[in-house]
Amino acid sequence: MATPPPPATRSLSKAPGAPDRAPKRQRPATTEKWVLLVPFDDPFRPVLADRALLEHYGCRSAAMLAHEAPRAEIEGRPAYNFYMSRSLLVAFLKSLTHGEFIYPKDVDADEVVRTFEYEGIAMPGNAITSDLPALGKGVQTLGQRMRRETKPSRFPAYVAQVVHALLSWPRLDAGLEEADRGGDPGFAASGTRVWVAFAPRPTVSHWPGGDDTYQLARKRPNWLNVHLQAIGQVHWRMVQNGRLEKDARDEQSFVVLARQGVEIHPASYYMSCVRDMPRNTRLQFRDETRHSDQFANWVCSTVSGHGEDKGQRMPEPVKYARVCIKLAIELIETAPDLTRVFGGQCTDPHRLNAQGKTAIDATPERAALAKALKPHGVRILAWSDEAPPRVANPLIFPPAYRMVPEPITPYVLLDCECKMPAREAGILV
Repeated sequence: MATPPPPATRSLSKAPGAPDRAPKRQRPATTEKWVLLVPFDDPFRPVLADRALLEHYGCRSAAMLAHEAPRAEIEGRPAYNFYMSRSLLVAFLKSLTHGEFIYPKDVDADEVVRTFEYEGIAMPGNAITSDLPALGKGVQTLGQRMRRETKPSRFPAYVAQVVHALLSWPRLDAGLEEADRGGDPGFAASGTRVWVAFAPRPTVSHWPGGDDTYQLARKRPNWLNVHLQAIGQVHWRMVQNGRLEKDARDEQSFVVLARQGVEIHPASYYMSCVRDMPRNTRLQFRDETRHSDQFANWVCSTVSGHGEDKGQRMPEPVKYARVCIKLAIELIETAPDLTRVFGGQCTDPHRLNAQGKTAIDATPERAALAKALKPHGVRILAWSDEAPPRVANPLIFPPAYRMVPEPITPYVLLDCECKMPAREAGILV
């Protein structure tokens, strides 16, 4: 008598009489150090990448290489389809290799920021580090040669921030356009050249025994108003992207504004450049400028209207406004002093040109700024540690320091002739 087949149950891997399943295909693993990344916009020119470099930063691309099989092999190397354009991919790999942000040419700044955030890598200059020596360790000295090994220089980040601010400055671009038409831009500029002056940081006033935040909101110095307008512009853009509610004024909304907006802004301390624009440009971006102006007015009026902090209970909007002012103060007090960074106190006396003036690369800092601006078609023609003759009104950098009473130095002459071919061809840049 034939034995009946066992009843089908959920525990069986297959129904009785069904054909055997094909074994699951094992994903081919590869441990090649060098891989080829194929950009979506130029598939015939893949980019060679070091897998160890990506793994060192722990970015998303390193995880993709570790868990996905290569799509093909090109010249014996595993190749992967990649989501970046070729110019952005090359700049991304160079930034990881050199440890400093390299701004890719012809790529929108917002796209760059989104790419680095997507990869899980913070923009340079935004890491929070401690300047206090660790307990149990000796004070670092030049003889120990410890500083360079344990604490990387912040200067490359400063240069990247200055370059981004200059390239994103509406007043600078509009002034060159106005001068090219023969008009007066309001500062020393021609159609292709402009004198820029690096202003010293303003001094933040303090009132011993008083409420500094309240006093600053009541007196409202120029640097505070300009920085709050810049923060308001970041707030407006995050509202437009759906990352913030327009009228939210609580702790969580401020954390999002500060961590995901202000602190990772590519221009960082100099974000006031992005907000600084002439009147006719402001009319084109009326909603954005109106929102930033109203944001600054609301912050100062809310803090001053509530009064000094004497330990009384504060509503959430008042706390929000007070920390916005403290954020603006932090942007001032932690910013590098560009008059010292690019100043001429330590110029090389042997690097002189025919006129006896200091050469463009008379200091490593000035040479680094010239190198960073060159890929964007901006050249540095001259530096001056004193007011150049016949230059009465240079363009002050950054705009938030415009009303500082201290002497302004140094001055730099920028050549932006890269804009001329587009103008001559009738192309709007």
